[in-house]
Order: sequence, then C-alpha cells, then structure tokens
Amino acid sequence: MRLTALAPLVLTALLAACGGDDDGGLEPTLPSPMSGAWQASLSNGGTLNAVVLDDGRMWAVGIQNSYPGIQLSARTYAYAENGRFDSDRVRYFDYGLNDLFGGTLQGSYVANNSIRADLWLDGARDKSTYFLQPMPASMFNYNRPAVLNDIAGSWTSDGMQVSVGINGSFEMAGDTSCRASGSVRPHQSQKNVFALNLVLSGPFCTFAGSEFDGIAVVWRSNGKDELMATALSVNANYTLSLSLLSVRS
Repeated sequence: MRLTALAPLVLTALLAACGGDDDGGLEPTLPSPMSGAWQASLSNGGTLNAVVLDDGRMWAVGIQNSYPGIQLSARTYAYAENGRFDSDRVRYFDYGLNDLFGGTLQGSYVANNSIRADLWLDGARDKSTYFLQPMPASMFNYNRPAVLNDIAGSWTSDGMQVSVGINGSFEMAGDTSCRASGSVRPHQSQKNVFALNLVLSGPFCTFAGSEFDGIAVVWRSNGKDELMATALSVNANYTLSLSLLSVRS
C-alpha cells in the first residue's frame, strides 16, 4: 500500500522478503572494494543512483524525472581474490507497482572503476543487469568526510518540505497523513554520506511510530544541490520503504 502519491516522497508498506547467494568459501574483503558512489542508466531512461558503504551495505534509488521509481537495498560481499561479489538481504521495492520483491544480486567489479550487477527477482523469468560507473566527481565527492553544513537548510519538491538543522535534526512533512522526524549525522565510515534515522508520526498515520534507518547524500546536479534520502523500517510483520529526492529551496 502506497501511503502517499507525492512525487518527491515515496512510502510503501509491504511484507518483508530477502535473498542471498553462496560465497563459494571465500572471505569477503573489508572495507568493501566496491565502496563508493555509482550510477547506471535504466531502460526507462532514468538513472540508478547507488552508494556502497565500507561494510558492503548497498543503497540504490532509481530516479526518473526527479521521481523515485525503485529502491534496491542489499548487503554485498566482495571478494578481492576473484573480483566478484554476492549479496543477501536483497529487497527491491517497485514504487510504481507498489510491490516488494526478494531476490539475488551478484556480479563482478573493478575497484573504483565499474560494477556489473545481475539481479534476479523472485518469480521473474529474466534477470536485470546494471552496469554501474563511478558518480562524476563534479557531481559528488564520495571520499571526503560528510559535514552537516552541506545538508543543513530547507529542501522542497512538489509540496514536500524538508528541514535539516545545523545540529542534524531532520523534519519532513507535506500533503500526507504521515510526518517523518529524526536526525542525520556523518556516517561512521567517514565518507560523504549521512546516516539517517527517522520516526513516522501523525494522528492519521497508519504506521505511526515506525522507525527508519538509511542514508542521505547531497550532490550537485544541473547547477542545483539535490538531497537524496532512502531508508527502511523492518520488523517482524512488515517492511516500510521510504525514498526522497528534493532540491535546496
């Protein structure tokens, strides 16, 4: 069930699912040699924007016309011995279909150069393949530490307002029954990524009290600062997915 139809904020509640793959007996390399910010072109003309953290956690959002269309999250395991990776805890949210899929995600990589990611969704006849390249340095510098000054301020898009305080407070509200509030802080990896923690609230919010964990990043696109935030709320009964793209107001 989609809780809001607003373009900049997509919030979906579905049953949880996950997938995994065999590591072939190799030990994953840490910090992950896939760590970085990546982009891939999508068949619908959109762009998949992905961040792989030092611990292998991947967060990716497919964006078309400034609208989040999919969220892909997984724990990846990269192996320096053979330049390959596999994953578990794969969750693929299709916001257009309002559906969640589990699956498997694996492929190959060249550190700091490229990732080929093959995604098999549960029940799908064919795989999807993403060819990811590093996000241009002119757009985003992944390797410098995040600072709150970069994300602090007001952000907006199509009726959704986001306010980030210099102390890391994070408030998000708009034409929806749910508000989201919490905090951002520089990620412990000391990369240009913010750890995001949010809680839903509101007297008519179906999932009030749900706690989200995810990431937020700020990049430069077409002469404007853009904020992308993506997060999950996972519990025994359901999984909530939230993705946001907004511009500095």
